[in-house]
Amino acid sequence: RETDNGVQRRAQLMGHICQKLAFGCSSGLGHMPGLDQLGFSGLLSRAQHLGEEDARQVGLIHRSSVELLDLVNTVLDFSRLEAGGVEIEARPFDPADPARAVVALMADQAREKNIALELELEGESLAVLGDSGRIRQVLLNLVSNAIKFTQQGRVTLRVRQSATDEDCNQIRIEVADTGIGLSVDQIPALFERFTQADASVSRQFGGTGLGLAICRQTMDLMAGQIGATSMPGQGSTFWIEVRLPRTDIELVEDQGDYEADGPTNRPVKLLLVEDVAINRELITTLLAPFDIEIETASDGAQALEALDHRRFDMVLMDVQMPVMDGMTATRAIRRMADPVARSVPIVAMTANVLPEQVRTCLEAGMDDHMGKPVNPQRLLEVISQWAGGRPEEVEVRPIVARTGL
Repeated sequence: RETDNGVQRRAQLMGHICQKLAFGCSSGLGHMPGLDQLGFSGLLSRAQHLGEEDARQVGLIHRSSVELLDLVNTVLDFSRLEAGGVEIEARPFDPADPARAVVALMADQAREKNIALELELEGESLAVLGDSGRIRQVLLNLVSNAIKFTQQGRVTLRVRQSATDEDCNQIRIEVADTGIGLSVDQIPALFERFTQADASVSRQFGGTGLGLAICRQTMDLMAGQIGATSMPGQGSTFWIEVRLPRTDIELVEDQGDYEADGPTNRPVKLLLVEDVAINRELITTLLAPFDIEIETASDGAQALEALDHRRFDMVLMDVQMPVMDGMTATRAIRRMADPVARSVPIVAMTANVLPEQVRTCLEAGMDDHMGKPVNPQRLLEVISQWAGGRPEEVEVRPIVARTGL
């Protein structure tokens, strides 16, 4: 039997391998399920000069890459959960918002199969404290499965909220479909890893058998529950329940639409420190539409030289690089004689996303952390936050690693 340390080391190793694979996939693909990312295959598919056959082949490359990246991300998410690398946030949110987001994200997929995708809200809608991102990711998995296993009819999300006592509300969200259904004895094993209803399901529909295991572990982290009811040929209903505290904090809608106006209202000078050429090109391409002047360095030593001669508004710093790694470079920057150079905001851009790895980045003197594969929206948010400078005294603070299920 493996010790806890052995399980964690194995999970961390698997996670590291998958992180590298995922970033390699997304550099060419620029797409993660549920995220509107723009990468090289996305850029190419939008090119106007492609002929019909070329466009068809680019589409095949893109779709194949989506499937590969989906597989890698699923294994990565599971390894993070096994290694204890996922933490739950507590922020105010409307319980209906994750369901609305999933319906919007999956609408095209349902439309392609001529399946109705519906949202039903029951009961009052009050703000609660919890991790809306994790709930959204669980629902995304459940709705994706429902659409996959439904050939005709509909998939319905039902959100119910009810008070349990003076301080908390019970949130129940159901995903009901009119798909192939399951027998009663198949349901308990579905939430175990590498398990599907039977071998024919894997052959016909694909999948790793990890998705529902990830959902179960995520709900366990939130002290919630997940389950299902079903009958063969009559569809299935998967449900989650979680008890969350109510809050009087006013909900603020995200105004971060950086696509049109750019991340700042002024020009930005950015130093990008990354040893892999294709990654440098991808970041440069993503930021090309905006008023951002980018200088690149392939290791920490080159970054120090650049900061010694030129002014930058912020630095995006990879961690694992030859010659001089990102941690060493950051510590050296914070010791520079020039007060402007040593106070430049530095944001880690790395596949090291476990909480202790994020903490190490902050302790080295970095101001923030951005995980790979890079989410373009997160990239623009980081630039918006840090390109204006950093406080003179920056406290090392815990940051919850951002991962995608």
